[in-house]
Amino acid sequence: MEIATGVDVLLRVRWAVQADYFARRLVNDDRTGINDPAENFTGLHDARDFFERDR
Repeated sequence: MEIATGVDVLLRVRWAVQADYFARRLVNDDRTGINDPAENFTGLHDARDFFERDR
């Protein structure tokens, strides 16, 4: 049971870090390593969707 709780917390932290990462890339128009700036929006929306499902 403790492992399941820990995994849930780590997964939430991981998606929070992803959301921060992509939000910063969008604000700074960072296109490093991508072909289309829309890929940053996709990453941010994926993180948002995780938290929407997690409610």
